[in-house]
Amino acid sequence: GDVFHVTPYEWVDLTTYDVANQSDMYEASSATMNGTDYSDSIIGNYYYNTPSHIEYNLDHQCRALRGTFGLDDDSETDAQGTLNVLADGTSVFTQSYTVPHTSHESMSLNNAFKLRIEATDDTPDLVAKPTIGTPQVHCYQ
Repeated sequence: GDVFHVTPYEWVDLTTYDVANQSDMYEASSATMNGTDYSDSIIGNYYYNTPSHIEYNLDHQCRALRGTFGLDDDSETDAQGTLNVLADGTSVFTQSYTVPHTSHESMSLNNAFKLRIEATDDTPDLVAKPTIGTPQVHCYQ
């Protein structure tokens, strides 16, 4: 008969993992970017030049991260924010955004122990809320 090989890795919502530590970056049941709602999202701060972050301990179990990156629609016109993803302290993705621009991204986490996501507001006096819509990690189950 046919043999079916089931991969032990599955895509799971990042927000199902416990937050190890955070500063001005938080999980949200939903976020909206370019008019589209994203469940189980992560939203960063809106203080100029004060990076916010959130960290998860992935225990070397996760190969990749994917999600929709951009600024939440609550951000101001012309505001710019930057998202930076680090795996065990090494940046694996960084990109700046303005409303309503988003991008769907997937990046290797190299089975890191610790995942850190950083957000900055790059525009003085303008509110930017860097967001990852429905981030998922590809993890060993």
